[in-house]
Amino acid sequence: MVQNETKQAFIKVLSVTPDYMKAFWIATRNCYFKGTLIELNGDYTPEKGYDLFKKIISLKHHSCLEHINFQISLEGISRSFMAQITRHRHVTFHISSQHYQDHSDYLYVRPKFINPKSDKLFTKIIEDINSAYKQMLEYGEKHYIAREILPNATSCKIIMSLNLRELRHIFKLREGPENTPEMQEVMKLLRMELYKVDSIFLWGLFND
Repeated sequence: MVQNETKQAFIKVLSVTPDYMKAFWIATRNCYFKGTLIELNGDYTPEKGYDLFKKIISLKHHSCLEHINFQISLEGISRSFMAQITRHRHVTFHISSQHYQDHSDYLYVRPKFINPKSDKLFTKIIEDINSAYKQMLEYGEKHYIAREILPNATSCKIIMSLNLRELRHIFKLREGPENTPEMQEVMKLLRMELYKVDSIFLWGLFND
């Protein structure tokens, strides 16, 4: 019996561009500043950076946001979620592999079903697949062959690197009710993590 149900995704901002507001400000001001970059660097203050950030958002000069980069980890998410998030461009993804790993008693993510009968059917299928997977290994099949029967619900881990402009795009597309409950929950958790880094990111993500 499979008992390794993933109860909740774990989302973490691993890193962000060092001195990100200064990096953004210098790159953006360079377009109009007549002096040298050394002089521009000396002219920076955090207050100037935040003021310019808000102005750039209001002017929709979103290319400037590409100078702020993030590395984010997503753990306890389904392969179904993975198929959706990896459709986005300008993002670098590295995903836990099923090629060599033994997925006996694999972790999985349970969808939010409307009907309890669907949930019961899902549990039975998960258990049947787990039994079949382990039996295939006993028959001598390689992990990368046996994995073909693993479901979309199988849990995985993702490391993704992207800039603030693309992150903004992802939020605009993936927070709405037309997305899966899992996708909406992950976006909610990611929003909370970004707030821990700097609340200005939420302002930049959700204002025009």
